[in-house]
Amino acid sequence: MIKKLKLLFGENQSSASLLLDVAPVNIFVGPNNSGKSLLLKEIEQLCNNPEPGRKIISEIELDQYDKDSILAMLKSKETDKPEGHRHHGDHMFINRLNVLNSGQRVDQVNVHEIVNYVEGKNNNYDYFAQNFLSLYTIRLDGKTRFTLTEPRPSGDITKAPTNHLMAIFRDDSIRDKIRSITHDALDLHFVIDPTGMTEFKIKLSGDKPEDNTQEQGLDQRARDFHAAATDITDMSDGVKAFTGLIAASLSQDFKVLLIDEPEAFLHPTLARKLGKVLASITEERENTVFISTHSPDFVMGCVQSGQKINIVRLTYTNGVATARHLASEQLFKMMRNPLLRSTGILGAMFHESVIVSEADSDRAFYQEVNERLNQFGDDGAKDSLFINAQNKQTIGRIVAPLRNMGIPAAAIVDLDIIKKGGEFKELCKACNIPQSLIDSWGVLRGNLNKIFEDSGLNPNKNGVQDLPREHQDTLRMLLNNIAEYGIFAVPVGALEQWLPELEIPGKLHGPGWIMEAFEKMGESSSSPDYIKPTSDGVWAFFRGVSQWVSDPLRKGV
Repeated sequence: MIKKLKLLFGENQSSASLLLDVAPVNIFVGPNNSGKSLLLKEIEQLCNNPEPGRKIISEIELDQYDKDSILAMLKSKETDKPEGHRHHGDHMFINRLNVLNSGQRVDQVNVHEIVNYVEGKNNNYDYFAQNFLSLYTIRLDGKTRFTLTEPRPSGDITKAPTNHLMAIFRDDSIRDKIRSITHDALDLHFVIDPTGMTEFKIKLSGDKPEDNTQEQGLDQRARDFHAAATDITDMSDGVKAFTGLIAASLSQDFKVLLIDEPEAFLHPTLARKLGKVLASITEERENTVFISTHSPDFVMGCVQSGQKINIVRLTYTNGVATARHLASEQLFKMMRNPLLRSTGILGAMFHESVIVSEADSDRAFYQEVNERLNQFGDDGAKDSLFINAQNKQTIGRIVAPLRNMGIPAAAIVDLDIIKKGGEFKELCKACNIPQSLIDSWGVLRGNLNKIFEDSGLNPNKNGVQDLPREHQDTLRMLLNNIAEYGIFAVPVGALEQWLPELEIPGKLHGPGWIMEAFEKMGESSSSPDYIKPTSDGVWAFFRGVSQWVSDPLRKGV
C-alpha cells in the first residue's frame, strides 16, 4: 500500500531528507529515544486519522490502485446491514474487526468518495485513510502483546468474524500455517479450542490434530484432544509473545503491519526465528511490515530470510535527528565474516557510538574508565558499545563498516601504531582520512621512528614523555591530527602505563595487569581507596574519545 516514505531529515544536517523506497520488510534501528516507535505511530496516523505536526515523517506515497481493485478490497470487508441502520445508495457496510480487543465495529463508508480519490477526482486523503487504509493497517506494540493470546468470544461462526481468533478458527489454511510456524519454533502445535462453548482459546499441543474435526469439534475425541493440550496462558511470556504476533499477523489480510519491538520477551534464538518468519510471510502475503527493534538477532533473522529488506538507522543527539539507509547486503556480508560476527558488531546499530580497542584487557579497562567518568562527572561517552578487535591489525576492519553505516566508531591503539607503516595507513583509510594527509604524515612518522630507534626507546613502554624534549611536540601534533579522525593513540605508550600510582609490577601485562588494576581501583565508590577521575592521565585521554564520538561535526564518519 505504501510505496515511498519521506522523512523530515537525512544523514546529517546538510544532507537531503531520506526518501525510502519501501520494501516488503522495513526495519528501523538506533539508540534509545531516537524516534523508532514514534515513526511507527506516525505511519499509523497517516493510515488512519492524519494530523499535522509530525516530527519524523514528511509524507508517504501510496501504490497505485484502480477502481476494480478498490471495489474488490472493500467487498472483502463488506458485512450485513446492522439492524436499525439506513443504507445510502453509494455506501457499503464495512466490518472493522479489532485484533486487540473483542468485538467489531460496523461502519458505512462512501464507496464513491473512495474511488474518486483513487482516480484523482478529489483530494480528500483524510477520508480515504480513515475509511480504506485503516481497514488494512494494524500496529502491535509491547503494551498490547499479551492481549493477542487472550480468549475471545466464539459468537456465531456462520457470520462475519468479530475477533481475530474467530477469523483464524474459520480459516483452515491460516491455522495450518500458524501451526507449522509454532511447531518449527517451539516444537508445539497451535490449536484453537472451542470446547468452552462461549469462547475460543489458544492452546499448544504436543500432538498435531488428526483432522479439522478433532480440533473444531465438540465430541469426546475433540474434548480429549484439547484437554491434553496446554492453555497458552500457562506458557512463558516468550511463547505467548511469539505466538500472539504470528497469529495476529496472519489473522487478516493486513497490507500494512507496524510492529514495535517484536523481540520483547524472546530469547535470542526465538527472536531470530521470529525475524525470519515475519520476513517470509510478509513476502508470501504481499504486504508490508514496518518494524522498530533493538535486537540484532531479530535483524539477522530478517536478513537471513533472503527477502528484500530496508534497514534505516535513526539517531537523535544534541537536538539533531538523522536517518541513514543501511544496505542489508552489506550487513549480510559483515555477518559472514567470522571476525566481525564474533565481535557482536551488529549490536552497534543500537548504540550511540562504538569504542574499538586492541585487546579484551583494553576494552575492559576503558569501559571502566568511561563508567567512572559518567559516574562522577557525566563527561564520559553515552550509550557506547566497547568492542575488542583482538589486535591492532583488525581494528580497521571493524571500524570501516561501522563508519559506513554512520556509526561513530573510535579506535584506541597503542603508541607503536606510528611504527607500523602498513597498519597505520590501513587504519587511517578505514577512518576515512584523506590520502593527502596520510602521505604528508609519512615523513613525520619516519623522523619520529628514527628518533625512537636512535634513542633505544620502545614507544609502548616509554610514550611521549621519554622522547627528547624537542621532539615531544612533533609527536603530540601527529597524535592530535589523527585524533580529529577518531584514532586515539595512547600517549603513555600502552594500557600498562596508565595509573602509575597503582604501582602494578611491570612484569604484568594484559589479563594479569587488568586483574591487578581492577583490584586496586576499588569496587565501592564510598571507599577512600576508590580511584576517581582526575583532570589528567587516562581520564583526560578518554574525555577526548568521548568528545569525538558525541560531536555531530566529527571528522571521519
